[in-house]
Amino acid sequence: MPETFYTLRNQTEYRLNNPLYRKIYIKLEQLKKNWISRNLGSEELMKDLNLVEEQLKEFKKIEKDTPSDKITHFIEIYLEQKNLSKIPLEDVKLKLKDIFDRERLLETDKKDLHLKLARSLLSINIPYKERLELERELMDMALEEVKKEQWKTN
Repeated sequence: MPETFYTLRNQTEYRLNNPLYRKIYIKLEQLKKNWISRNLGSEELMKDLNLVEEQLKEFKKIEKDTPSDKITHFIEIYLEQKNLSKIPLEDVKLKLKDIFDRERLLETDKKDLHLKLARSLLSINIPYKERLELERELMDMALEEVKKEQWKTN
């Protein structure tokens, strides 16, 4: 059991910049705390760890997609987990493809990507401050993924 926990934790630990992986990491830490304090039985812990493992397997499948598909898919999953409606991400995806085709991230690319993401998020009916926070989180995730992919190719 500890072996499964630490394996899953190590898989998420290096991806904490991605809010989806960060959420799984936090869940694992909560499971650990509950198990240590005996608030959670071994059977329940294994059930929860298996659910986390399935989620990580799904993320690994996404990791094999093209970089722009991967980032837009992560955005969709993140919005789904926050119980928000789907948004049109075609413009965001096209901008990401443009960035990866050029193999270099320029300041104008960051601004364009931010603008396209902000326009897409306008279709969600949430308060302004929440939209800004969501925009920031998604931009951070997208930029980290872009940097990671560009580092791989160089």
